[in-house]
Amino acid sequence: MPAHIAFHLNDEPRHLPPEFSPTTTLLDWLRGPAALTGTKEGCAEGDCGACTVVIEEADGARSAVNACLLTLGQIHGRRLRTVEGLRAPDGGAHPVQSTMAACNGTQCGFCTPGIVMSAWAHQTEGGDPHEALAGNLCRCTGYRPILEAFARLPAEPAAPPPPAPLPAVPLLQSGSQSFHRPASLAELVALRAAQPGAWLLAGGTDLGLRISEHREVPEAVICTLDVPELAIA
Repeated sequence: MPAHIAFHLNDEPRHLPPEFSPTTTLLDWLRGPAALTGTKEGCAEGDCGACTVVIEEADGARSAVNACLLTLGQIHGRRLRTVEGLRAPDGGAHPVQSTMAACNGTQCGFCTPGIVMSAWAHQTEGGDPHEALAGNLCRCTGYRPILEAFARLPAEPAAPPPPAPLPAVPLLQSGSQSFHRPASLAELVALRAAQPGAWLLAGGTDLGLRISEHREVPEAVICTLDVPELAIA
């Protein structure tokens, strides 16, 4: 049986009704039905980083991603955090936000939510801050104060245990549209043979543009996200 789209957003479970298309972009859903407009729409091409959100992995890793290129079908079963979900324990500004403000790392503020989310991911992932900011454009503040804020980020206390993961599903469906999530290479090959015209979706860097810019609505999508043989070690 087809499943409905479900995921955790800012620590709260979300279950979307079946009329939501699995190829709706995450950005359109956040800024539309979810009314979470802190995530900005800039280029809608994955180039500016204004729409950056973070996927929280089960092992505690954080991945900064472009909401304009991700579909709701790719988010199913995952943990997602937007800038609205960053809070200090007392409910005030998160230390990443406070540090960015203290370093004068924002001017017009349009790009700031995406930069804050990249900084929050960097807080646990570490590495070169220039690499962490590679997907974020800022045209008025300049990067010196932003990099200063990255350098001053405090260590984050241990996170609480994550919620129980949602079960994997082989098929998401909305109307006549199907979004397949095969769980093995054998399933993927069989689906591809049965539906040679389906979009084969991995990261979505190119296909995401056909949805976000050209507003194409594919009849069938085969997503490789759950195929362990294709996972990056």
